[in-house]
Amino acid sequence: MAHQVGGDHYQVPPGQMQHWDICVHFKVPYTIGCATKYLFRWKGKNGLQDLDKAIHYLQKSLENIDVVGGTSRFIPKDVIPETVEWEERDISLIAFNFEFPRHLNINGVNSPHAALKLALTRAIEFRGRVERDKIALLEAGTRNAREKAMADGHPVFGEDQPKASELHPE
Repeated sequence: MAHQVGGDHYQVPPGQMQHWDICVHFKVPYTIGCATKYLFRWKGKNGLQDLDKAIHYLQKSLENIDVVGGTSRFIPKDVIPETVEWEERDISLIAFNFEFPRHLNINGVNSPHAALKLALTRAIEFRGRVERDKIALLEAGTRNAREKAMADGHPVFGEDQPKASELHPE
């Protein structure tokens, strides 16, 4: 379906499947579908909040692993749209295919529980890196903006600024 209500955060190149098409076609369990939905869209919609939701759904999937699986089919890597970046793609593939740990070819992942736990761990680590990078970018942007303003001769708040008493002596 080409039509999307409320944004373009699920748009994919022609000939590729949207997230919900993947979930329906491969019979993805509900909580796994929710987790991967947030991994697919986090950058184009709600940022860190979407990553938190993905983690929450992966936790819920792990808590209920005995009733979550049983019907899905293996999802090959090339089914994931190009618009999903590599790390989100890898986490999603592990989550989508948690019932097929042998096909994941990841050392130490030999059960559905281990696969979901790995997806959850990687999602938590990824979210931490995104948050650290975001803070670093904000700090760098603030530093750069401050330096540029000072170079342009604009007043900048900080230790090098005169105190109010120096500006307005009584």
